Amino acid sequence: MGKRYENKVFNLSDDVIPYDHNAVVLVMCNNETSVPYVNASWVETYDENTSMIAAQTPMNEGISFFWRSVLDNRVNTIVMLARAEECIQYWPQRFCEPLRIDNVSVTLLGENINGSISHRFFKVLRETRRLVLHKYNILTGVMNNVQKMVALYWILLGRCREIQEVFGDQLVLFTAPMVLDELEHFAQSQI
Repeated sequence: MGKRYENKVFNLSDDVIPYDHNAVVLVMCNNETSVPYVNASWVETYDENTSMIAAQTPMNEGISFFWRSVLDNRVNTIVMLARAEECIQYWPQRFCEPLRIDNVSVTLLGENINGSISHRFFKVLRETRRLVLHKYNILTGVMNNVQKMVALYWILLGRCREIQEVFGDQLVLFTAPMVLDELEHFAQSQI
């Protein structure tokens, strides 16, 4: 699915493509001739009560498909493990001014910055579907310190688990190739 010619525009890299058997599949709209594609995969977790999606930061062309995948799968938490400057701006930055892409509307409801972690709240709408979700990301200055970033990642996972216990829905994990390379290098240096 991810290697199809028409879907290449949605991939940051030809090296990071979801396998068809665990790809996140979107619900088709009446006017679509093929299944919409988002570069995201379901990931097995150690906890049967936790569902997780690993997703690539969306490209401009895929922002509406990304938000549709969030709605279709009732995602309530996004953890972004990428530097903001590496990402296309796929979320609104001003309060109560919706980002409208195709028939999806995303509105920033609130934001807290606590130390090195940004926590935003969004409302996502599409037709009759509505969802409120949390988005966490580690701030740019910390991204240069891989050890601190790994520690903050575990703090974020703890916060996500708390949210999941209350709401019981899905968790999406965002990654970017540069961050993965740094985490892998750090992990190998610790062996």
